[in-house]
Amino acid sequence: MLSFNKSLICLSLFININIYANYYNEKTAAEKLLNEFNTNFYQNAFENLKKIKVNAISPSSPLETEKLLELKKFNFLYFNKNLNFNSSIPYLASTDLERFNEIKEAINNENKIIWATRGGYGSSRLFPFLKKLEKSKNRKIFIGYSDVTFLHLFFNQNWNWITIHGSTLGELLENSKDKKNFILLDKLINCKKGELSYSNIKLENNLARNSNILKGLTTGGNLEIILSSIGTQWQIKTDDKIVFLEETNVKGYSLDRAFTHLLQSNIFKNAKAIVLGEFIGNDDSVNFALKRFTEEVQIPVFKLDTFGHGKKNYPILLNTLATIDSKLNKITFEFDKSYFIFTDSAKQYAQRD
Repeated sequence: MLSFNKSLICLSLFININIYANYYNEKTAAEKLLNEFNTNFYQNAFENLKKIKVNAISPSSPLETEKLLELKKFNFLYFNKNLNFNSSIPYLASTDLERFNEIKEAINNENKIIWATRGGYGSSRLFPFLKKLEKSKNRKIFIGYSDVTFLHLFFNQNWNWITIHGSTLGELLENSKDKKNFILLDKLINCKKGELSYSNIKLENNLARNSNILKGLTTGGNLEIILSSIGTQWQIKTDDKIVFLEETNVKGYSLDRAFTHLLQSNIFKNAKAIVLGEFIGNDDSVNFALKRFTEEVQIPVFKLDTFGHGKKNYPILLNTLATIDSKLNKITFEFDKSYFIFTDSAKQYAQRD
């Protein structure tokens, strides 16, 4: 009953905010109130993350100043003391060196989690700096998606970290996003089972429909970044792996071009399977391009509509063992529970700040 009353209060607050916005016709004022509503909601909703200090980093494009200021109200988020609010580069949060130093600090400090504020562009520019770093002795959990697919690949392939493909911090303040994206992340941080499952996976080609049980380590992320990796020192490694792909702002012909490039470069030659997330675009031919790809690629292809740039972006574990059961339409990620266990010293460190 108490939970129901809280839900009614939250709903009432949300309705009143929107009435206020319509009445005064002031978009910026409405956005500010919505940000404050979301800030309060997540401060109370996070049961596990708020007990642990989290590094907030901006390795790609800049997050709006207003959103950064709202995020700084979250007492479990740690921002670099040299946080840049006015980058001299319009499409990057700060210079390459400044962004690298921010990541370096996050890697070396006591905080267990590193969480990107947004995607956009630019994280791959940090590879020359990162490749010179010694592998951290402390395993961290990196969270993000989109442009920071580069960091997933780097941490997965170079340092053997488990990472989480999930929503960025800036999306905490976007009312259009499913709040379950973050609630699931919070629960995953204190997972007792050592597994994460989704039961709504679709079978997209005959190879998938004729499969029974498929197992493999997971990799992948944003399609454009994976395309960009080809021919580089950080090229995606897919042998014996289940590859996750998603993209936004696509048209059918550009999607066909991207898939053709991947096929002709033999990226999927020894992969176990592909799992497609959301491919968002206004072009009706997007679905045609997706279907054509599933018929041309010579490995099983599945579809999971709960990750990507849409409203739902539920967490996907990368560099962990996953099992796809085509009979049950289920995918399960298995991992060492100790990876998500936080010591008392880590919690004390969070409380001390």
